[in-house]
Amino acid sequence: MTIAAPVIIVGASLGGLRTAEALRRAGYTGPVTMIGDELHAPYNRPPLSKDVLSTGVSHDAVAFPARPATADVRWMLGSRVVSTDLEARTVTTDDGREHPWCALVIATGLRSRRLDLPLTAGRHSVRTLDDAMALRDELVPGARVVIVGAGFAGLYLLHRMRELGFTARVYEAAADVGGVWYWNRYPGARCDVESYDYSYSFSEDLEQDWRWSERYATQPEILRYINHVADRFDLRNDVHLHQRMTVATWDEQTSHWEVVTESGDRWSSRFLVMATGQLSTTKVPGLPGQEAFTGEIHHTGQWPHEPVDFRGKRVGIIGTGSSGMQMIPLVAEQAGSGAALVMLTSELADPTGYGRVLRESDGTVTRIVEQADYLARGDEDGYEQTFGKL
Repeated sequence: MTIAAPVIIVGASLGGLRTAEALRRAGYTGPVTMIGDELHAPYNRPPLSKDVLSTGVSHDAVAFPARPATADVRWMLGSRVVSTDLEARTVTTDDGREHPWCALVIATGLRSRRLDLPLTAGRHSVRTLDDAMALRDELVPGARVVIVGAGFAGLYLLHRMRELGFTARVYEAAADVGGVWYWNRYPGARCDVESYDYSYSFSEDLEQDWRWSERYATQPEILRYINHVADRFDLRNDVHLHQRMTVATWDEQTSHWEVVTESGDRWSSRFLVMATGQLSTTKVPGLPGQEAFTGEIHHTGQWPHEPVDFRGKRVGIIGTGSSGMQMIPLVAEQAGSGAALVMLTSELADPTGYGRVLRESDGTVTRIVEQADYLARGDEDGYEQTFGKL
């Protein structure tokens, strides 16, 4: 996205500064030059001294402190634009020098009547952030990115694309951000790696202002964290919820993706990034006789938002991966004598904060994997004795 010629902003007062800031906030990373006949920059920047003016030093060689958003803007103070050539895309200043531009923005306010500049082609008005983004898209073709999924990966991609100067839009089928942590709300759902290892590392400030309450964070806390990130970095404005992408077509002529969602929303972009994760599709087992089952059927990947009451019910759980191991103790505790019939495989579990038990009741065996703290202590014999019974 390298652009040789700069955006030239005519007018180095508050209007020009706000225009430059809007371009940077819109993600435009190309060169920007501000030309004005003022002898000092806005916001009480130091004026050009008479010594500097008398030494013949080029005005634009004088460095001025700038606010962070415009720290890289080139300032040409004490200069006046006297003419512009739309065909050559240049402006000429009162010292006789020509300056090429890729876009010309007039920010002189009411004083613009003093300038002999055309009012048609080549002249832009940047009054709002939307104006700046439209200009940026015009100057940098292909700067749009569609991201599918608003989980950990999707939100970080949105943040990173903004930093790189792209215009990004996220499509998310759910009603809120969170990805897998929005959908997986089953009892006992938690991270199976340590919380700090499951955190973003792109911002030291974020790392310092968030404290995890547990070594292995639970689903509600992880979801709070993701929402905190979305709010802290103002990501929600570019996340489109309740939008499931149904069609993505590559246009060979324009080298763009044409994306369509279930609701009919359309967007064209140069890049399409799938941030849906490798486990985003729920696997629902097809068991013989399942269609005749009259009880409740739930899946950990599509858990209801309202609590599920297991009291007094006989519960069967299929699967003893991370989800099964996390939920079995809590479901068994609530079901009581109804118990849970579990098919176990050889799984290892690091302590997560709640205990495991082995018990029998009413002839129905409830088998729950005990915490593998034996391994943490290096007690392999104790581990084999305990887990050998399962």
